[in-house]
Amino acid sequence: MQNAVIFNNMVFLNDRLGQAKNSTPFVIPANNTLIITDIIIQNRAAGDAPVPTTQFSRVTFSTLTDNIGGGSFFLTVVGNETLNLHLRTGVPFQHTPNIQPPQHVLQVQNAPNSTAPFIEYVITGFLMPSTEK
Repeated sequence: MQNAVIFNNMVFLNDRLGQAKNSTPFVIPANNTLIITDIIIQNRAAGDAPVPTTQFSRVTFSTLTDNIGGGSFFLTVVGNETLNLHLRTGVPFQHTPNIQPPQHVLQVQNAPNSTAPFIEYVITGFLMPSTEK
């Protein structure tokens, strides 16, 4: 289950996902856009052990629940290296009109072709008023 905290418009998300698993969608508060500024992902094995250098995870960030659509992006984490990204301009996630009823969501998905047993991730960002009507 995804842990989500919003404090003073700052957003902190973290979770563990097995192969071919999706996070609980994070519902972005109405009339806001989530700007992701930092992403940290690490492959892990049972008992929090390191994974072999040949294992990888393909991780999707999507605005669609249990699906991939426009605005999705992918990251690949190889071996036991930690992916640590700081996004200077941020990546916005906002209103998703093709979900009925329309809502604001962010879902992290660990692709079925991932070979690492599971991933751990931390995402930070902030909320800002949405410009969509």
